[in-house]
Amino acid sequence: MRRAARMMHAVLPALLAACAVTAPTVAPPPPVAPTPDPADAAFWARFGSPVLLDLQQQLLRENPDLLIARQRLLIANDAVQLADAGQRPSLGFHAGPVDTTATSLADRGGARPEAFELGFQASYELDLWGRLARLGDAARAEALAAGADADALRIATQCLLARRVFDLARDEQMLPLLQQRQVLAAERAQLQGLRLHAGRIDAQTLADAESQSSEAQSALANGTAQQRGDEARLALLFGESARDDHSPLAPLQSMIRLPEVPADLPSTLLERRPDVRAAAARLAAARDRDAADRALRFPQIRLTAALGVATDVLHRAAHGAIALFGFGPEVDLPIYDGGATAARIDSRDHELAIAEIEYRQAGIAAFADVEHALQLRDTAASALRDASAARQRSDAAQQALQLELEQGRRSRLDAIEARLQSLDAEQRVLDSYRAQLDSSLALFEALGGAWPLDRHPALSSSAAEIPLIRMSA
Repeated sequence: MRRAARMMHAVLPALLAACAVTAPTVAPPPPVAPTPDPADAAFWARFGSPVLLDLQQQLLRENPDLLIARQRLLIANDAVQLADAGQRPSLGFHAGPVDTTATSLADRGGARPEAFELGFQASYELDLWGRLARLGDAARAEALAAGADADALRIATQCLLARRVFDLARDEQMLPLLQQRQVLAAERAQLQGLRLHAGRIDAQTLADAESQSSEAQSALANGTAQQRGDEARLALLFGESARDDHSPLAPLQSMIRLPEVPADLPSTLLERRPDVRAAAARLAAARDRDAADRALRFPQIRLTAALGVATDVLHRAAHGAIALFGFGPEVDLPIYDGGATAARIDSRDHELAIAEIEYRQAGIAAFADVEHALQLRDTAASALRDASAARQRSDAAQQALQLELEQGRRSRLDAIEARLQSLDAEQRVLDSYRAQLDSSLALFEALGGAWPLDRHPALSSSAAEIPLIRMSA
């Protein structure tokens, strides 16, 4: 027994040292939550809405989809640690009954169910062909893809929140206009009824006025329902069924404080798009998995060692314990597996081809999205200029009519018609403001973040050869 103990003391430190000496491994990416870039955070502050800024910060803490994305990112990082563990030695402890029919214990007392062994086992797979390293690289690439997916979800969710806030701001400005329209349409129908009794108009004119009054009433009801629906959709982003505690929102026109977009945007901005980064990471992961499976065609060598003692409880006093020690390689060389390895490699080749196509499509889609967003921006800016000019003309016409009304040259009906036209112009301006803000969000999504002027490499001489995204004229 003392001899067995001395052998354990001599060999066990060597096994532990073998487990400690491992090849350098790259630390897995830390579990980073979907947090915005400082430039992205400044982007939301440019809208000049404290409510929007507070909701954006609250969204990152409470949105259920973002919370799920964080858990998926943690799972991806756990997979990295699991893959890296396969490149390190393993050490285990075993204690339990042993079959003594083939050992010296059988010679001393025969096979006894009371015989048992305890000891340590260590194993280490020699990564001669780089299979384990490539599996670790694939896991790291998948973790990077999961992080990019989380960023894509964060950007999309933040833009969705901004759209909900803009919708509510539009609702708050639109409802007073709809109320005025409903009151004026009802007054016009009443005046037309008096004119019909006086024989100055026909019944069809009155019917048209009453129909327009009903339409104005329906528009007001729809606007009120739209506001409640927008509040409910905003609450869903925070995992709530209702949310009516938000502060009054700033007018839409006060939120358009965004930086001008340069005439030439560097194409390198698209490299930060989360979908492009995710596609590139998944392409790298597919290549690593393909290389790892190809290594299965070569011998896999594992070094194993075991150290322990075996004893018989009933006779250990008379016979003592027997030391057990073993060390040697295990070689696994596939000769025939029914084509399983070849099928696995073919499957990896197909996955790699898919990843290459998806990566190319991500790049094409990125350019298309930016081009579309820039077109939306130009269209929205043009529509806003036209709507603002129309409102100015309508306001000027209404002021002129008001003077004629005071002079007795126009009737109340003329003033109502002019005011209704002015309300139409104001609604179009609100819609144009909303479209202008939406185009800014579309460009933010297309570029994968904000476009701070001082960070554009296209504005420095060192980036003269970087391809540019041209804005439409």
